[in-house]
Amino acid sequence: MQDKITLFQEVSTYGWRLLYVQNILIIIAILFFPPQFFFLFFSWQLAYILGGIINLTFTFAIIIDLIAILLICISYGAISYYSEEKQSQWRLITMILGLCWVGLSFIWRINLFIYGPYDIGFSMRSLIATPFFGTIIFENPILFFILLVASLLFLAFFYSNDMLLFSKQPELRIKGSNINIGTFYGFCNLFGASLLIFYFNYSTKVDSFNVPLSPLWVIQLAIFIKLIITPILGIRTCRKSMSSQIHEQEVTPVAFSILHEPFSWLRNIWHISGKSRLLPSKSTSLIFSGLLLVLLLFPLSPFSIHHLIPQPTIKGPFIYRNYSNNEALAALEYLESASIAGITGCPPIYSMENETMSFFLDRITKGISIEGSSFHPYAYTFIWNVSLKETDFPTLNYSTVDINWLDSVVNCFTWWENSTYHHISTLWGDELNETTFYKYSAMVKWVYYGWFKYSEVFGEVGAHYIDVKQLMYLSANFQILSIANLWGHAVA
Repeated sequence: MQDKITLFQEVSTYGWRLLYVQNILIIIAILFFPPQFFFLFFSWQLAYILGGIINLTFTFAIIIDLIAILLICISYGAISYYSEEKQSQWRLITMILGLCWVGLSFIWRINLFIYGPYDIGFSMRSLIATPFFGTIIFENPILFFILLVASLLFLAFFYSNDMLLFSKQPELRIKGSNINIGTFYGFCNLFGASLLIFYFNYSTKVDSFNVPLSPLWVIQLAIFIKLIITPILGIRTCRKSMSSQIHEQEVTPVAFSILHEPFSWLRNIWHISGKSRLLPSKSTSLIFSGLLLVLLLFPLSPFSIHHLIPQPTIKGPFIYRNYSNNEALAALEYLESASIAGITGCPPIYSMENETMSFFLDRITKGISIEGSSFHPYAYTFIWNVSLKETDFPTLNYSTVDINWLDSVVNCFTWWENSTYHHISTLWGDELNETTFYKYSAMVKWVYYGWFKYSEVFGEVGAHYIDVKQLMYLSANFQILSIANLWGHAVA
């Protein structure tokens, strides 16, 4: 019987060693973050590859801690079964809490495993790869609720483990002195997760990309706690837990009062009694290295190596054409084939027509930038949306034209009256009645609403954005009555 208990105590020790390695991996991944900023200024390809390595490291990390705590729980359950120790109920409680945490954590992480190992969003690659970590988890109410419950169980698991390992002396049950480093480890994990949930779900405003506008310090503090403070506490927790199991006879903590001797109490919590070997034996290390090599070779195999090779990320192209019937389709096809730029004199790149669409699709297909051949974008976004429908009014004039749909400023407004061409280069929406269009009137049947967005991210953390809106009115025989364009572009 004692041999079985000894065997499962070894299993528990290996579990703590794995958890120790997991926290080390997180620290290593964090150290890779700063070089990404440096690489982005002269080679985004290297930054892209480094981001893939960071995500790969995190993928291993969020698998290893599940395996580690599962091993600890199995060993605790077996020891409780074979042992008649008076405090074995704490092992049973710790085992139940740990198994619940493993189950819930696997549920909320499953999407990360599916999207991984290179694009789960833990690095700067999340800026150019989809989906983003926050979108995967925190925009799903069920998943972020499971995450919160799992974080609570994580805290309860380590508190229960502290009670098991460090509360065997009766004097330690006073004034909260039984709280140990593991409890702080669990609390920091819970606090960091709570800040993330608050940042992504409890903001009152969102921007145009549906990203919460919470104070920036919230996400910064959450990242600092989750990825720096928590792993450090995790490393210390693993070392102290291994030491207490291997050198149990040397663990003689002293009860300090939190209120009267806070610094002595904290030193006692941080202190490790005895030495422990952190790494497994050579044979175990060889087996573990072999398994790790298999895991490494799979994502780096020819089948999936393209995930690590720096290829541009393309969001789209998304092309939408909305019409009500065949007649509307015919009118839409006519407008698409027409040279809107030639008709109005507006810049071709901002006129919605087939040539404009082909121009941007060609940029994406060839992987080149509108800025020139020296720029090599690593991310594109292209959305093209047009709608054609019958108007709710028979006559087009200054009061019926939906000029406000283009927002406040119109860059190009053109209309025809008795085959006479009229053009205004810049127009504020509320100034239309101050132009000669004030007396305009024509029979109208169709209204065209079109908009597109195009963006590139390239070079030294630079970007080019284009946003265009186009409003047109047509007669029953598809004659263009008026065209209004609004465009904006920015280079960062």
